[in-house]
Amino acid sequence: MGELVPIFVCAILFVACPAVILHYVTQWKKTRGLSSEDQLLLQQLFTLAQRLEQRITNLERVLDTKESL
Repeated sequence: MGELVPIFVCAILFVACPAVILHYVTQWKKTRGLSSEDQLLLQQLFTLAQRLEQRITNLERVLDTKESL
């Protein structure tokens, strides 16, 4: 059993660890882009931000006219 320990340690260091790392790197590269749900959510948030910006502009215009009166 004593002579098998270095073999297991070498197998774990040089086979198992790189295999796990390469597996997760591959998974990361597959999911690097946005999913269709994420793209839809991003579009909805952008539209909402534009609407809120327009509302703020309108409110500022109303407040500016009230100050000038």
